Amino acid sequence: QPLSSNTEFTLKVIDVDVAPAFTGVLAGTEPYEVAVKENEPLEIAVTAVDPGGDRLSFSATGLPQNARLDYSGGVSNVKLIFTPSFTQSGLHLFDILVTDGSKVVTKRVSVTVEDVNRPPRVPPIEDQSVIEGNIITFAVEATDPDGDSFEVFTAGRVPFLTEGVPPPARIRDGNVFVFDTDLVPEEEQIKSAVFLFWAVDARDSVSDTVQVEIAVVRSDSLQVTDLSSGLVQLAATTTLTTPGMGLSINLDNNSGNTVSGPVDYFEKSGFINPLSGSTILAGADEKPVKSKGVYNFTYLAGELTSQFYGIRRGWGLDLTAFAAAAGADSLIPGLGATVTINYFQEDLPTEIPNFTEERLKVFGYDGLAGTWVMLDSASVDTATNVATFKLTNPNFIDYTVGAVLDVVAPLITDLKVKAGNFTVSSTGVDTLYNLEGTYEFRVNITDDEIVSNTDAKIFYAVGAESFTEEALSRSGPNLFTVAIEEGTLASGTVIRYYVLAMDEMNNVTSPQGAPDSYYELVLLEYTGQPGDVDGNAKVDIFDLLELLKVLGGSVQPGVFSDVDVNGKTDIFDLLELLKILAG
Repeated sequence: QPLSSNTEFTLKVIDVDVAPAFTGVLAGTEPYEVAVKENEPLEIAVTAVDPGGDRLSFSATGLPQNARLDYSGGVSNVKLIFTPSFTQSGLHLFDILVTDGSKVVTKRVSVTVEDVNRPPRVPPIEDQSVIEGNIITFAVEATDPDGDSFEVFTAGRVPFLTEGVPPPARIRDGNVFVFDTDLVPEEEQIKSAVFLFWAVDARDSVSDTVQVEIAVVRSDSLQVTDLSSGLVQLAATTTLTTPGMGLSINLDNNSGNTVSGPVDYFEKSGFINPLSGSTILAGADEKPVKSKGVYNFTYLAGELTSQFYGIRRGWGLDLTAFAAAAGADSLIPGLGATVTINYFQEDLPTEIPNFTEERLKVFGYDGLAGTWVMLDSASVDTATNVATFKLTNPNFIDYTVGAVLDVVAPLITDLKVKAGNFTVSSTGVDTLYNLEGTYEFRVNITDDEIVSNTDAKIFYAVGAESFTEEALSRSGPNLFTVAIEEGTLASGTVIRYYVLAMDEMNNVTSPQGAPDSYYELVLLEYTGQPGDVDGNAKVDIFDLLELLKVLGGSVQPGVFSDVDVNGKTDIFDLLELLKILAG
Protein backbone atom coordinates (compact mmCIF):
# COMPACT_ATOMS: atom_id res chain seq x y z
CA GLN A 1 0.00 0.00 0.00
CA PRO A 2 1.77 3.24 -1.14
CA LEU A 3 2.05 6.09 1.28
CA SER A 4 0.86 9.65 0.28
CA SER A 5 0.84 13.10 1.77
CA ASN A 6 -0.83 16.42 0.71
CA THR A 7 0.49 19.89 1.41
CA GLU A 8 -1.25 23.18 0.56
CA PHE A 9 0.78 26.33 -0.33
CA THR A 10 0.20 29.80 -1.99
CA LEU A 11 2.17 30.89 -5.11
CA LYS A 12 2.46 34.66 -5.52
CA VAL A 13 3.38 35.90 -9.07
CA ILE A 14 5.03 39.30 -8.94
CA ASP A 15 4.52 41.53 -12.07
CA VAL A 16 7.78 42.60 -13.66
CA ASP A 17 7.54 45.74 -15.84
CA VAL A 18 9.30 44.95 -19.12
CA ALA A 19 10.35 47.95 -21.19
CA PRO A 20 8.65 48.55 -24.57
CA ALA A 21 10.60 47.93 -27.76
CA PHE A 22 10.61 49.78 -31.08
CA THR A 23 9.48 47.81 -34.12
CA GLY A 24 9.62 48.29 -37.85
CA VAL A 25 12.45 50.42 -39.23
CA LEU A 26 13.29 51.62 -35.69
CA ALA A 27 13.79 48.11 -34.31
CA GLY A 28 17.17 47.14 -32.86
CA THR A 29 19.79 48.92 -30.80
CA GLU A 30 21.77 50.60 -33.56
CA PRO A 31 20.94 54.17 -34.63
CA TYR A 32 18.54 54.41 -37.54
CA GLU A 33 20.27 56.09 -40.47
CA VAL A 34 18.48 57.57 -43.48
CA ALA A 35 19.19 60.15 -46.21
CA VAL A 36 16.90 62.67 -47.88
CA LYS A 37 17.38 65.56 -50.30
CA GLU A 38 16.65 69.17 -49.49
CA ASN A 39 12.98 70.11 -49.90
CA GLU A 40 11.90 66.47 -50.16
CA PRO A 41 9.59 65.07 -47.45
CA LEU A 42 10.84 62.25 -45.21
CA GLU A 43 8.34 60.07 -43.35
CA ILE A 44 9.37 57.51 -40.70
CA ALA A 45 6.78 55.16 -39.20
CA VAL A 46 7.16 55.28 -35.39
CA THR A 47 5.93 51.94 -34.00
CA ALA A 48 6.63 49.97 -30.81
CA VAL A 49 5.24 47.10 -28.75
CA ASP A 50 4.91 46.61 -24.98
CA PRO A 51 5.13 42.96 -23.74
CA GLY A 52 2.84 43.79 -20.83
CA GLY A 53 0.25 45.38 -23.07
CA ASP A 54 0.66 48.79 -21.44
CA ARG A 55 -0.48 51.88 -23.31
CA LEU A 56 2.44 53.58 -25.09
CA SER A 57 3.21 57.19 -25.83
CA PHE A 58 5.89 58.72 -28.06
CA SER A 59 7.97 61.89 -27.96
CA ALA A 60 11.13 63.27 -29.55
CA THR A 61 14.07 65.42 -28.47
CA GLY A 62 16.51 67.46 -30.53
CA LEU A 63 14.28 67.62 -33.59
CA PRO A 64 15.65 69.90 -36.33
CA GLN A 65 13.61 72.71 -37.76
CA ASN A 66 10.79 71.50 -40.08
CA ALA A 67 10.58 68.09 -38.30
CA ARG A 68 7.66 66.93 -36.14
CA LEU A 69 5.82 63.91 -34.80
CA ASP A 70 2.45 63.46 -36.47
CA TYR A 71 -0.27 61.90 -34.27
CA SER A 72 -3.15 62.47 -36.70
CA GLY A 73 -3.41 58.72 -37.37
CA GLY A 74 -3.69 57.78 -33.70
CA VAL A 75 -1.17 56.22 -31.30
CA SER A 76 -0.87 53.15 -33.52
CA ASN A 77 0.06 55.21 -36.60
CA VAL A 78 2.52 57.84 -35.40
CA LYS A 79 4.88 59.28 -38.02
CA LEU A 80 7.96 61.46 -37.93
CA ILE A 81 7.74 63.96 -40.80
CA PHE A 82 10.78 66.00 -41.82
CA THR A 83 10.89 68.27 -44.91
CA PRO A 84 14.29 69.97 -44.83
CA SER A 85 14.60 73.38 -46.40
CA PHE A 86 17.19 74.33 -48.99
CA THR A 87 19.46 75.58 -46.20
CA GLN A 88 19.45 72.39 -44.08
CA SER A 89 21.95 70.17 -45.88
CA GLY A 90 24.19 68.13 -43.55
CA LEU A 91 23.83 65.63 -40.68
CA HIS A 92 20.93 65.89 -38.23
CA LEU A 93 20.83 63.73 -35.04
CA PHE A 94 17.81 63.45 -32.76
CA ASP A 95 16.09 60.93 -30.49
CA ILE A 96 12.63 59.35 -30.56
CA LEU A 97 11.34 58.11 -27.20
CA VAL A 98 8.65 55.58 -26.30
CA THR A 99 7.32 54.98 -22.76
CA ASP A 100 4.76 52.68 -21.14
CA GLY A 101 4.39 55.05 -18.21
CA SER A 102 7.33 53.77 -16.17
CA LYS A 103 10.09 52.75 -18.54
CA VAL A 104 11.45 54.88 -21.37
CA VAL A 105 13.30 53.59 -24.43
CA THR A 106 15.28 55.93 -26.68
CA LYS A 107 16.10 55.49 -30.38
CA ARG A 108 18.79 57.59 -32.04
CA VAL A 109 17.93 58.74 -35.58
CA SER A 110 20.56 60.02 -38.01
CA VAL A 111 19.30 61.95 -41.07
CA THR A 112 21.71 63.08 -43.76
CA VAL A 113 20.21 65.92 -45.82
CA GLU A 114 21.79 66.01 -49.25
CA ASP A 115 22.40 69.37 -50.86
CA VAL A 116 20.22 70.22 -53.88
CA ASN A 117 21.71 72.59 -56.40
CA ARG A 118 18.94 74.97 -57.32
CA PRO A 119 19.26 76.54 -60.78
CA PRO A 120 19.80 80.26 -61.25
CA ARG A 121 16.78 82.42 -61.89
CA VAL A 122 16.33 84.84 -64.77
CA PRO A 123 13.46 87.27 -64.17
CA PRO A 124 11.03 88.27 -66.92
CA ILE A 125 12.40 90.97 -69.21
CA GLU A 126 10.15 93.41 -71.02
CA ASP A 127 10.20 93.47 -74.79
CA GLN A 128 12.23 96.30 -76.28
CA SER A 129 12.23 98.54 -79.34
CA VAL A 130 15.17 100.17 -81.14
CA ILE A 131 15.69 102.16 -84.31
CA GLU A 132 18.27 100.62 -86.63
CA GLY A 133 21.73 102.08 -86.18
CA ASN A 134 21.38 102.40 -82.42
CA ILE A 135 22.64 100.15 -79.66
CA ILE A 136 20.25 98.68 -77.14
CA THR A 137 21.67 97.35 -73.90
CA PHE A 138 20.32 96.13 -70.58
CA ALA A 139 21.43 94.01 -67.66
CA VAL A 140 20.00 90.52 -67.24
CA GLU A 141 19.43 90.58 -63.47
CA ALA A 142 19.81 86.86 -62.86
CA THR A 143 20.30 85.48 -59.34
CA ASP A 144 21.31 82.15 -57.81
CA PRO A 145 19.35 81.07 -54.71
CA ASP A 146 22.31 79.03 -53.44
CA GLY A 147 24.77 81.89 -53.84
CA ASP A 148 26.71 80.08 -56.58
CA SER A 149 28.52 82.02 -59.27
CA PHE A 150 26.82 81.87 -62.68
CA GLU A 151 27.08 83.02 -66.28
CA VAL A 152 24.34 84.45 -68.50
CA PHE A 153 23.92 83.27 -72.10
CA THR A 154 21.81 84.40 -75.05
CA ALA A 155 20.84 83.03 -78.44
CA GLY A 156 18.78 84.54 -81.21
CA ARG A 157 15.74 82.82 -82.64
CA VAL A 158 17.43 83.67 -85.93
CA PRO A 159 21.03 82.44 -85.49
CA PHE A 160 22.88 85.19 -87.37
CA LEU A 161 21.88 87.73 -84.71
CA THR A 162 24.24 86.08 -82.20
CA GLU A 163 26.87 84.83 -84.64
CA GLY A 164 29.75 86.49 -86.45
CA VAL A 165 32.81 88.45 -85.29
CA PRO A 166 31.62 90.49 -83.59
CA PRO A 167 28.00 89.27 -83.51
CA PRO A 168 25.24 91.92 -83.55
CA ALA A 169 24.01 90.68 -80.15
CA ARG A 170 26.11 89.30 -77.29
CA ILE A 171 26.60 89.19 -73.52
CA ARG A 172 29.44 91.13 -71.98
CA ASP A 173 30.65 91.63 -68.39
CA GLY A 174 28.84 88.48 -67.31
CA ASN A 175 25.24 89.66 -67.60
CA VAL A 176 24.99 92.76 -69.81
CA PHE A 177 23.16 92.23 -73.10
CA VAL A 178 24.29 94.40 -76.00
CA PHE A 179 22.56 94.52 -79.38
CA ASP A 180 24.31 96.73 -81.94
CA THR A 181 21.79 97.05 -84.76
CA ASP A 182 24.40 98.78 -86.92
CA LEU A 183 25.97 95.32 -87.39
CA VAL A 184 22.79 93.88 -88.94
CA PRO A 185 23.35 93.50 -92.72
CA GLU A 186 21.54 96.30 -94.54
CA GLU A 187 20.93 94.24 -97.67
CA GLU A 188 19.04 91.54 -95.77
CA GLN A 189 15.57 91.86 -94.32
CA ILE A 190 15.79 91.75 -90.54
CA LYS A 191 14.31 88.51 -89.32
CA SER A 192 12.39 88.16 -86.10
CA ALA A 193 14.65 89.59 -83.39
CA VAL A 194 13.61 87.24 -80.62
CA PHE A 195 16.29 86.40 -78.06
CA LEU A 196 16.48 83.69 -75.43
CA PHE A 197 18.27 84.27 -72.14
CA TRP A 198 19.35 81.69 -69.56
CA ALA A 199 21.95 81.30 -66.83
CA VAL A 200 24.24 78.41 -65.82
CA ASP A 201 25.81 78.22 -62.36
CA ALA A 202 29.23 76.89 -61.41
CA ARG A 203 27.74 73.43 -60.80
CA ASP A 204 26.17 73.33 -64.30
CA SER A 205 22.60 73.85 -63.18
CA VAL A 206 20.63 75.63 -65.92
CA SER A 207 17.86 78.16 -65.36
CA ASP A 208 14.56 78.40 -67.19
CA THR A 209 14.69 80.28 -70.48
CA VAL A 210 13.31 83.80 -70.80
CA GLN A 211 12.23 85.10 -74.21
CA VAL A 212 12.58 88.75 -75.18
CA GLU A 213 11.48 90.31 -78.44
CA ILE A 214 13.33 93.34 -79.70
CA ALA A 215 11.59 95.26 -82.45
CA VAL A 216 14.06 96.77 -84.87
CA VAL A 217 12.76 99.67 -86.94
CA ARG A 218 14.36 100.19 -90.36
CA SER A 219 13.12 103.24 -92.26
CA ASP A 220 13.74 105.08 -95.52
CA SER A 221 12.14 107.75 -97.67
CA LEU A 222 12.01 108.78 -101.30
CA GLN A 223 11.07 111.97 -103.02
CA VAL A 224 8.98 111.17 -106.09
CA THR A 225 9.59 113.93 -108.60
CA ASP A 226 7.53 114.55 -111.71
CA LEU A 227 6.00 111.07 -111.96
CA SER A 228 4.41 110.97 -115.39
CA SER A 229 1.97 108.42 -116.73
CA GLY A 230 3.25 104.88 -116.78
CA LEU A 231 4.46 102.30 -114.30
CA VAL A 232 7.25 103.10 -111.84
CA GLN A 233 8.83 100.36 -109.71
CA LEU A 234 10.15 102.25 -106.69
CA ALA A 235 12.16 99.25 -105.56
CA ALA A 236 14.38 99.64 -108.62
CA THR A 237 15.70 103.03 -107.52
CA THR A 238 19.04 103.28 -105.80
CA THR A 239 17.70 105.34 -102.90
CA LEU A 240 15.13 102.79 -101.71
CA THR A 241 16.52 99.94 -99.62
CA THR A 242 13.48 97.74 -100.13
CA PRO A 243 15.49 94.48 -100.47
CA GLY A 244 16.48 94.88 -96.83
CA MET A 245 13.00 95.92 -95.80
CA GLY A 246 10.56 93.46 -97.37
CA LEU A 247 8.47 96.26 -98.84
CA SER A 248 7.99 97.35 -102.44
CA ILE A 249 5.56 99.78 -104.02
CA ASN A 250 4.29 100.13 -107.58
CA LEU A 251 2.85 103.53 -108.44
CA ASP A 252 0.71 103.59 -111.56
CA ASN A 253 -0.08 107.13 -112.61
CA ASN A 254 -3.00 107.40 -115.01
CA SER A 255 -4.25 110.69 -113.62
CA GLY A 256 -3.28 112.64 -116.72
CA ASN A 257 -1.07 114.89 -114.59
CA THR A 258 2.48 114.70 -113.33
CA VAL A 259 2.61 114.01 -109.61
CA SER A 260 5.34 114.61 -107.03
CA GLY A 261 5.72 114.07 -103.35
CA PRO A 262 7.56 112.23 -100.57
CA VAL A 263 7.09 108.55 -99.71
CA ASP A 264 8.09 107.59 -96.17
CA TYR A 265 8.12 103.95 -95.16
CA PHE A 266 9.61 101.59 -92.62
CA GLU A 267 9.60 97.98 -91.48
CA LYS A 268 9.48 96.82 -87.90
CA SER A 269 10.68 93.29 -87.16
CA GLY A 270 8.89 92.94 -83.87
CA PHE A 271 5.67 93.72 -82.10
CA ILE A 272 6.26 96.53 -79.66
CA ASN A 273 4.01 99.43 -78.78
CA PRO A 274 4.06 101.93 -80.46
CA LEU A 275 5.24 101.62 -84.06
CA SER A 276 8.26 103.92 -83.93
CA GLY A 277 8.62 105.86 -87.13
CA SER A 278 4.94 105.89 -88.03
CA THR A 279 3.28 109.17 -88.81
CA ILE A 280 0.42 110.35 -86.63
CA LEU A 281 -1.92 112.07 -89.04
CA ALA A 282 -3.36 115.48 -88.33
CA GLY A 283 -6.47 115.16 -86.22
CA ALA A 284 -5.61 111.70 -84.93
CA ASP A 285 -5.08 110.93 -81.27
CA GLU A 286 -1.43 110.48 -80.32
CA LYS A 287 -1.86 107.01 -78.94
CA PRO A 288 -0.02 103.76 -79.50
CA VAL A 289 -1.21 102.14 -82.68
CA LYS A 290 0.09 98.65 -82.13
CA SER A 291 1.04 96.37 -79.30
CA LYS A 292 1.95 92.74 -78.96
CA GLY A 293 -1.00 90.40 -79.03
CA VAL A 294 -4.59 90.66 -80.14
CA TYR A 295 -6.21 93.60 -81.95
CA ASN A 296 -9.74 94.52 -82.89
CA PHE A 297 -10.44 95.16 -86.55
CA THR A 298 -13.38 96.05 -88.76
CA TYR A 299 -14.43 94.64 -92.11
CA LEU A 300 -17.27 94.90 -94.60
CA ALA A 301 -16.98 98.70 -94.70
CA GLY A 302 -16.81 98.87 -90.93
CA GLU A 303 -20.08 97.03 -90.36
CA LEU A 304 -18.58 94.13 -88.41
CA THR A 305 -15.82 93.78 -85.84
CA SER A 306 -13.61 90.85 -84.93
CA GLN A 307 -10.04 90.28 -83.73
CA PHE A 308 -6.72 89.19 -85.18
CA TYR A 309 -3.38 88.10 -83.79
CA GLY A 310 -0.64 90.00 -85.58
CA ILE A 311 2.58 88.44 -86.79
CA ARG A 312 5.95 89.64 -85.48
CA ARG A 313 6.36 92.19 -88.24
CA GLY A 314 4.80 95.47 -89.27
CA TRP A 315 5.22 98.05 -91.98
CA GLY A 316 4.61 101.77 -92.13
CA LEU A 317 3.83 103.70 -95.29
CA ASP A 318 2.96 107.35 -95.68
CA LEU A 319 1.43 108.31 -99.02
CA THR A 320 -0.58 111.26 -97.71
CA ALA A 321 1.28 113.50 -100.17
CA PHE A 322 -0.64 111.68 -102.90
CA ALA A 323 -4.07 112.04 -101.33
CA ALA A 324 -6.87 113.52 -103.43
CA ALA A 325 -7.01 116.41 -100.92
CA ALA A 326 -5.79 117.14 -97.42
CA GLY A 327 -7.26 114.51 -95.12
CA ALA A 328 -9.00 112.69 -97.99
CA ASP A 329 -9.47 108.92 -97.72
CA SER A 330 -8.55 108.31 -101.37
CA LEU A 331 -5.53 108.80 -103.59
CA ILE A 332 -5.35 111.23 -106.50
CA PRO A 333 -7.90 109.99 -109.06
CA GLY A 334 -6.08 107.81 -111.57
CA LEU A 335 -3.14 107.09 -109.26
CA GLY A 336 -2.82 103.46 -108.19
CA ALA A 337 -0.55 102.00 -105.54
CA THR A 338 0.19 98.29 -105.21
CA VAL A 339 2.14 97.26 -102.12
CA THR A 340 4.00 93.97 -101.65
CA ILE A 341 5.26 92.90 -98.23
CA ASN A 342 7.44 89.91 -97.33
CA TYR A 343 7.40 88.14 -94.00
CA PHE A 344 9.22 85.15 -92.50
CA GLN A 345 7.96 81.85 -91.18
CA GLU A 346 9.44 82.80 -87.79
CA ASP A 347 7.07 85.77 -87.67
CA LEU A 348 3.95 83.63 -87.53
CA PRO A 349 1.94 83.47 -84.29
CA THR A 350 1.96 79.69 -83.95
CA GLU A 351 1.27 79.92 -80.21
CA ILE A 352 -2.40 80.81 -80.71
CA PRO A 353 -5.02 78.02 -80.61
CA ASN A 354 -6.01 76.35 -83.89
CA PHE A 355 -3.57 78.43 -85.93
CA THR A 356 -3.44 77.77 -89.65
CA GLU A 357 -1.82 79.92 -92.33
CA GLU A 358 -5.12 79.91 -94.21
CA ARG A 359 -6.36 82.35 -91.55
CA LEU A 360 -3.77 85.00 -92.51
CA LYS A 361 -5.09 88.30 -93.82
CA VAL A 362 -3.64 91.78 -94.41
CA PHE A 363 -4.66 94.61 -92.09
CA GLY A 364 -4.20 98.36 -92.39
CA TYR A 365 -4.29 100.87 -89.55
CA ASP A 366 -6.42 103.95 -90.20
CA GLY A 367 -4.45 106.73 -88.53
CA LEU A 368 -7.45 109.07 -88.41
CA ALA A 369 -10.11 106.60 -87.28
CA GLY A 370 -7.72 104.82 -84.92
CA THR A 371 -8.83 101.33 -86.03
CA TRP A 372 -7.41 98.33 -87.83
CA VAL A 373 -9.23 97.35 -91.02
CA MET A 374 -9.08 94.04 -92.89
CA LEU A 375 -8.16 94.92 -96.48
CA ASP A 376 -10.56 93.56 -99.10
CA SER A 377 -8.09 93.78 -101.99
CA ALA A 378 -5.33 91.81 -100.26
CA SER A 379 -3.96 88.38 -101.05
CA VAL A 380 -1.54 86.27 -99.01
CA ASP A 381 0.68 83.65 -100.63
CA THR A 382 1.54 81.37 -97.72
CA ALA A 383 3.91 79.29 -99.87
CA THR A 384 6.25 82.24 -100.49
CA ASN A 385 5.28 84.35 -97.44
CA VAL A 386 4.31 87.29 -99.63
CA ALA A 387 1.25 89.52 -99.23
CA THR A 388 0.00 91.99 -101.84
CA PHE A 389 -2.65 94.67 -101.55
CA LYS A 390 -3.98 97.76 -103.28
CA LEU A 391 -3.47 100.92 -101.28
CA THR A 392 -6.54 103.09 -101.79
CA ASN A 393 -6.74 105.05 -98.53
CA PRO A 394 -3.67 107.20 -97.74
CA ASN A 395 -4.85 107.43 -94.13
CA PHE A 396 -3.78 103.80 -93.70
CA ILE A 397 -0.30 104.37 -92.30
CA ASP A 398 0.58 100.97 -90.78
CA TYR A 399 0.18 97.47 -92.14
CA THR A 400 0.68 93.95 -90.91
CA VAL A 401 -0.31 90.38 -91.60
CA GLY A 402 -2.36 88.64 -88.94
CA ALA A 403 -4.26 85.48 -88.15
CA VAL A 404 -7.96 86.11 -87.79
CA LEU A 405 -9.36 84.94 -84.47
CA ASP A 406 -12.84 83.52 -84.36
CA VAL A 407 -14.30 85.35 -81.37
CA VAL A 408 -17.95 84.85 -82.30
CA ALA A 409 -19.52 81.53 -81.34
CA PRO A 410 -22.28 80.05 -83.53
CA LEU A 411 -25.82 80.99 -82.53
CA ILE A 412 -28.46 78.25 -82.78
CA THR A 413 -32.08 79.40 -83.20
CA ASP A 414 -35.43 78.25 -84.53
CA LEU A 415 -34.96 74.48 -84.22
CA LYS A 416 -37.98 72.66 -85.67
CA VAL A 417 -39.03 69.10 -86.50
CA LYS A 418 -41.33 68.39 -89.44
CA ALA A 419 -43.18 65.18 -90.26
CA GLY A 420 -45.95 65.04 -92.84
CA ASN A 421 -48.21 68.06 -92.39
CA PHE A 422 -47.13 68.66 -88.81
CA THR A 423 -44.27 70.89 -87.60
CA VAL A 424 -43.25 71.58 -84.01
CA SER A 425 -40.74 74.02 -82.57
CA SER A 426 -38.29 72.54 -80.09
CA THR A 427 -39.00 73.95 -76.64
CA GLY A 428 -38.31 71.07 -74.26
CA VAL A 429 -40.80 68.20 -74.33
CA ASP A 430 -42.92 68.48 -77.46
CA THR A 431 -45.61 66.36 -79.10
CA LEU A 432 -45.61 65.46 -82.78
CA TYR A 433 -48.64 63.69 -84.25
CA ASN A 434 -46.92 61.47 -86.79
CA LEU A 435 -45.71 57.86 -86.63
CA GLU A 436 -44.51 57.44 -90.21
CA GLY A 437 -40.81 57.45 -89.17
CA THR A 438 -39.50 60.20 -91.47
CA TYR A 439 -38.53 63.33 -89.56
CA GLU A 440 -36.85 66.44 -90.92
CA PHE A 441 -34.86 68.62 -88.52
CA ARG A 442 -34.41 72.27 -89.51
CA VAL A 443 -32.31 74.81 -87.59
CA ASN A 444 -30.92 78.30 -88.15
CA ILE A 445 -27.23 78.74 -87.24
CA THR A 446 -25.65 82.16 -87.60
CA ASP A 447 -21.89 82.69 -87.31
CA ASP A 448 -19.11 85.01 -88.42
CA GLU A 449 -18.69 83.45 -91.85
CA ILE A 450 -15.97 85.91 -92.83
CA VAL A 451 -13.58 84.45 -90.29
CA SER A 452 -14.89 80.96 -89.67
CA ASN A 453 -16.46 77.88 -91.22
CA THR A 454 -19.49 76.43 -89.50
CA ASP A 455 -20.49 72.78 -89.34
CA ALA A 456 -23.42 71.23 -87.51
CA LYS A 457 -24.58 67.82 -86.34
CA ILE A 458 -27.69 66.44 -84.74
CA PHE A 459 -27.52 63.71 -82.12
CA TYR A 460 -30.71 61.71 -81.62
CA ALA A 461 -31.83 58.57 -79.80
CA VAL A 462 -35.08 56.65 -80.37
CA GLY A 463 -36.52 55.25 -77.17
CA ALA A 464 -33.82 53.73 -74.96
CA GLU A 465 -31.24 53.58 -77.76
CA SER A 466 -27.88 55.38 -77.55
CA PHE A 467 -27.38 58.67 -79.38
CA THR A 468 -26.69 58.51 -83.12
CA GLU A 469 -25.12 61.45 -84.94
CA GLU A 470 -26.00 62.82 -88.35
CA ALA A 471 -24.41 65.76 -90.18
CA LEU A 472 -26.67 68.72 -90.91
CA SER A 473 -26.42 70.05 -94.46
CA ARG A 474 -26.51 73.74 -95.31
CA SER A 475 -29.71 74.48 -97.20
CA GLY A 476 -29.50 78.26 -97.13
CA PRO A 477 -27.33 81.11 -95.79
CA ASN A 478 -28.07 80.12 -92.19
CA LEU A 479 -30.37 77.10 -92.61
CA PHE A 480 -29.18 73.58 -91.83
CA THR A 481 -31.35 70.50 -92.38
CA VAL A 482 -31.27 66.72 -92.18
CA ALA A 483 -33.92 64.02 -92.61
CA ILE A 484 -33.75 60.80 -90.60
CA GLU A 485 -35.55 57.59 -91.47
CA GLU A 486 -36.67 55.33 -88.61
CA GLY A 487 -39.60 53.41 -90.11
CA THR A 488 -43.05 53.22 -88.56
CA LEU A 489 -42.89 53.88 -84.83
CA ALA A 490 -45.29 53.04 -82.02
CA SER A 491 -47.47 55.69 -80.46
CA GLY A 492 -45.76 57.05 -77.35
CA THR A 493 -42.24 56.63 -78.72
CA VAL A 494 -39.86 59.35 -77.47
CA ILE A 495 -36.99 60.74 -79.56
CA ARG A 496 -34.28 62.54 -77.57
CA TYR A 497 -32.11 64.94 -79.55
CA TYR A 498 -29.78 67.93 -79.46
CA VAL A 499 -27.84 70.01 -82.00
CA LEU A 500 -24.09 70.72 -82.03
CA ALA A 501 -22.75 73.71 -84.02
CA MET A 502 -18.98 74.01 -84.52
CA ASP A 503 -16.54 76.51 -85.95
CA GLU A 504 -12.74 76.67 -85.67
CA MET A 505 -12.72 77.71 -82.03
CA ASN A 506 -16.19 77.17 -80.59
CA ASN A 507 -18.58 74.30 -79.94
CA VAL A 508 -22.16 75.24 -79.06
CA THR A 509 -25.10 72.95 -78.28
CA SER A 510 -28.85 73.44 -78.18
CA PRO A 511 -30.05 72.96 -75.58
CA GLN A 512 -27.14 74.10 -73.43
CA GLY A 513 -25.61 71.39 -71.33
CA ALA A 514 -26.02 68.63 -73.94
CA PRO A 515 -25.68 65.68 -73.93
CA ASP A 516 -26.82 65.74 -70.30
CA SER A 517 -29.65 68.01 -71.44
CA TYR A 518 -31.70 67.34 -74.56
CA TYR A 519 -35.04 67.94 -76.28
CA GLU A 520 -37.73 65.27 -76.22
CA LEU A 521 -40.16 64.59 -79.02
CA VAL A 522 -43.20 62.47 -78.03
CA LEU A 523 -44.71 60.75 -81.07
CA LEU A 524 -48.48 60.16 -81.01
CA GLU A 525 -51.09 59.07 -83.50
CA TYR A 526 -53.36 61.90 -84.61
CA THR A 527 -56.96 61.03 -83.74
CA GLY A 528 -58.40 64.49 -83.59
CA GLN A 529 -61.46 65.81 -85.43
CA PRO A 530 -60.89 68.79 -87.79
CA GLY A 531 -62.24 71.88 -86.04
CA ASP A 532 -62.13 70.42 -82.51
CA VAL A 533 -59.77 73.14 -81.32
CA ASP A 534 -60.47 72.66 -77.60
CA GLY A 535 -60.13 68.86 -77.89
CA ASN A 536 -63.50 67.93 -76.30
CA ALA A 537 -64.53 65.59 -79.17
CA LYS A 538 -67.09 67.98 -80.66
CA VAL A 539 -67.04 71.11 -82.83
CA ASP A 540 -68.97 74.11 -81.58
CA ILE A 541 -68.78 77.84 -80.88
CA PHE A 542 -66.30 77.23 -78.07
CA ASP A 543 -63.80 75.94 -80.63
CA LEU A 544 -64.16 79.25 -82.46
CA LEU A 545 -63.42 81.13 -79.22
CA GLU A 546 -60.40 78.88 -78.55
CA LEU A 547 -59.04 79.48 -82.06
CA LEU A 548 -59.39 83.24 -81.64
CA LYS A 549 -57.28 82.97 -78.48
CA VAL A 550 -54.60 81.15 -80.47
CA LEU A 551 -54.67 83.72 -83.25
CA GLY A 552 -54.57 86.51 -80.65
CA GLY A 553 -51.44 85.08 -79.07
CA SER A 554 -52.84 84.26 -75.63
CA VAL A 555 -52.76 80.50 -76.30
CA GLN A 556 -49.97 78.58 -78.01
CA PRO A 557 -50.85 77.03 -81.41
CA GLY A 558 -50.88 73.26 -81.65
CA VAL A 559 -52.05 70.36 -83.72
CA PHE A 560 -55.72 70.96 -82.81
CA SER A 561 -55.63 74.63 -83.87
CA ASP A 562 -54.33 73.59 -87.31
CA VAL A 563 -57.84 73.11 -88.68
CA ASP A 564 -56.81 72.87 -92.35
CA VAL A 565 -53.94 70.51 -91.42
CA ASN A 566 -51.20 72.38 -93.27
CA GLY A 567 -48.66 72.45 -90.46
CA LYS A 568 -49.42 75.96 -89.20
CA THR A 569 -52.14 78.04 -87.56
CA ASP A 570 -53.27 81.18 -89.40
CA ILE A 571 -56.35 83.05 -90.68
CA PHE A 572 -57.11 80.21 -93.12
CA ASP A 573 -57.75 77.91 -90.16
CA LEU A 574 -60.38 80.42 -88.99
CA LEU A 575 -62.03 80.38 -92.41
CA GLU A 576 -61.98 76.56 -92.45
CA LEU A 577 -63.54 76.40 -88.98
CA LEU A 578 -66.29 78.80 -90.03
CA LYS A 579 -67.08 76.53 -92.96
CA ILE A 580 -67.32 73.52 -90.63
CA LEU A 581 -69.60 75.39 -88.22
CA ALA A 582 -71.78 76.56 -91.13
CA GLY A 583 -72.13 72.95 -92.27
